[in-house]
Amino acid sequence: MTPITLTLNQRVVLNTKRLKDKLGLPVNYTDFEFSYLKQKMDISYISEERERQLSRIFGRETEEITGYVAEAEAIAFDERIRQPEVSPDVIGNPMGRTDRITLYAAIRICKPMAVLETGTAAGASATYMLSAMEKNGSGFLYSIDAALDRTHIGCLVPDGLRSRLNLRYGSSLLLIPEIAEKANGIDFFVHDSLHTYEHMTAEYELFYRHRGKAGGVICSHDILMSNAWDHFIKRHRLNCSGVVKNLGICRTKD
Repeated sequence: MTPITLTLNQRVVLNTKRLKDKLGLPVNYTDFEFSYLKQKMDISYISEERERQLSRIFGRETEEITGYVAEAEAIAFDERIRQPEVSPDVIGNPMGRTDRITLYAAIRICKPMAVLETGTAAGASATYMLSAMEKNGSGFLYSIDAALDRTHIGCLVPDGLRSRLNLRYGSSLLLIPEIAEKANGIDFFVHDSLHTYEHMTAEYELFYRHRGKAGGVICSHDILMSNAWDHFIKRHRLNCSGVVKNLGICRTKD
């Protein structure tokens, strides 16, 4: 992959946004800026960082987490098998394998009953979460997508996992409270829909108000797209949180 470089003007714009971030102001990053920031990350230590963060957040031994990671790595999953030739702009890019494995391990640790995901797309992340639920022997996934063309939504999810899946279509901001009421609270929430400060914050806060009685877990993909995740964590003084690559993870308490 060709390294992304910034022009002088782009550097000025990015540095201005970084200054706003330091001042505690809301910041959104463009796709280009996001790619540049992501490129700067050191991904050589991801496996170790995943074990360290999950162990700290959930209070589990690294040996247990290593076992769950091995299970996820063994999942036979090919994004090309059932996904038709369609532009990612139509159904969204699938969540990367590294983040899917982290989600799988978190689901295995927490054993949630009600899981809610926004941004289904083709169903790559849903497949890993559903696989973890199958291993747990419990759990149900509500997955929301706002795409107008529903033809390819969830198309990657194997038939054998669909009994634990309820696909919902429409605005996540309207559906999250509705689903939470039906499920008697959300145990595990995954944001992967519109990555703007305003929308991310709205979804985070809806989860926080509708989490299960014992608290819950919130994960957010592509947190580098804005500073909404950092502001949410600080606003609610959530100490059991961490980041693995580009995935934010937090265990809340009631």
